[in-house]
Formats: sequence, C-alpha cells, structure tokens
Amino acid sequence: MAKLFENPRFIAIEGPIRAGKSTLATLLAQEIGATRIVEPQQNPFLSQFYRGENSAAFPAQMWFLMSRYEQLCAAAERDARTGKSAPMVADYIFEKDKIFACLNLSDDELALYERQFQYFRDQLPTPDLVIYLQASPKVLRTRLARKGVPEEQAISGRYLEQVTEAYEHFFFHYTASDLLIVNTDDIDFVRNNQDLQTLLRRLKEPVRGTQYFLPLGGGEKGGPLSPLRTLRSQGASLRSLVSMSRSVFGSQGMAKESPRTALASPRTLTPALRSFSLRSVSPAVRSLTWSFAPGIVQAAQRLCR
Repeated sequence: MAKLFENPRFIAIEGPIRAGKSTLATLLAQEIGATRIVEPQQNPFLSQFYRGENSAAFPAQMWFLMSRYEQLCAAAERDARTGKSAPMVADYIFEKDKIFACLNLSDDELALYERQFQYFRDQLPTPDLVIYLQASPKVLRTRLARKGVPEEQAISGRYLEQVTEAYEHFFFHYTASDLLIVNTDDIDFVRNNQDLQTLLRRLKEPVRGTQYFLPLGGGEKGGPLSPLRTLRSQGASLRSLVSMSRSVFGSQGMAKESPRTALASPRTLTPALRSFSLRSVSPAVRSLTWSFAPGIVQAAQRLCR
C-alpha cells in the first residue's frame, strides 16, 4: 500500500480509556511503517487508585509522568543518534499526564507535580498530528465491560464522566499541533474493518489546523447516524464549530451566551435540526470534515432564530 503521506513524522493518538487508542496506533504504525510508542504499563499504584485509595493518586501520577518522559526522551535520542527523524506513532501525548493530574491530585500535590511536569515538557518534541478519539461515557462503559480487565471494572461511572469532560475541555483549547477529532460513538474501527478503512483513507489526506471526522457507520448502537445528535453529545465538537465559525464569519450574529451553554444543549436546536440525518446524504459523501463546519453552524443559527 502506498504511503499515507510524507509528513507528519510524529503522530499521537489520544482519548479516554477504551476509546481505541492502542488499536488504532498499532494499525496506523503498520500502515506507514512507523515506530510504535506504547504507553507505559504495569503502574504498581494503579490498581490501588482504581479501588479508591486516595493515597495512591500521587505516586500513580508520578510513575506515569516519569515513565512517559523517559520513553519519549529515548525515542528522541534514538533519532538524534541515527541522524534521521523516523516516523513515530504514539498512543498518548505527554500533556495527557497533566489532564489526569488535575483530576486526581490535591492542590498541594498538583503544585509539586506541575513543577516537574513543566521541566519535562520543555525537553520533549511536540507531535505533528494528534488524533483525538471521542467517546461518550455510556459507550466507554460498554467497552470496559466487554474488555473485562479486572482493575478497570472498579472505575466508577462518575469518574468516567469526569475524564471525558476533562478531555473535551483540553482539546477545545488545544493548538499545539494539527488535530483530527474522531467521534467513535457510532463507529467501531476496532471490530469493524470497514470503519477502520474509512478512517485510514481520511488519514491519507493532510490535516490542517483542527478538523472533524464523522463517517457513516453503525458503531456501538446501530441505526442511522445523526451528526448533530453526535455533536450535541460531544461539547468540544460544537465549541470547535462555533470557534471556527467566529474566525471565518466574525462575531456578529452569534449568540451572546457562551458556546458551552448556548449550543451544547439539545434544547437550543429546533426539531428539524435535531432530526437531520446523514442517511439523507448521497452515499458518496462518506464523512463530514472541517471544510463543512461553517455551513453547519450557519444552518444551526438560522434554525435556532
């Protein structure tokens, strides 16, 4: 198979637990002949943390911080020794560590953690492309149960919600590299090869800035896929659409409310907009990408007036 493209050289895949990061990273590395960077495993404090032992939060977080730093440093040093920048695919970004630190650590622990985090971060390369795999807590719980890892069964539903909210907040503000947002609620590239091939075809095209990938698919729940239902369930996607539309069209005509409150709720959409389905679109149109976002936002504004 032909190469996807020459650049980016460093691709990182992110998302909450059981979003499909490791599987996609492995398959993508095989497709482009890249070195696979696997997130550090066997954290000796993690099972205690999942059981709710607060004293395990700080050592668990520091173990991940040190391990991720050492791993990414080793990859960078390997490139320096060979004089080449070999393509790499990782199933995490270093900033992931801070997402969980902010969720799990006390104020005093976080202050100590941040000093070490920033020192490490300044020494590490930034990915050329980040692929963010979105998934709702409901879908993630289904996948956790199906995977059946004993330690993960102790993860509470509330904690899962907090993790997904933290990811969405982080990627709403993310600008360090090109970003492709993939909603995995209605597709399953882990178990569905057609969904996987659709995503791989999209990755053969360049990603510039922030783009959103929303293919047709049956996914976890089956049935027709409504893009606006999916976007409503993923606040970061709607906020990204609003943010981009402001940069294209200016702020006039936009709601005075914050997009976090004004557009994240289904109540702000009319029934006609809520019922719109991609099934009405020609089968040749297999995905919605960022180039369609201005039109979607304009339509939403007209219908909401």
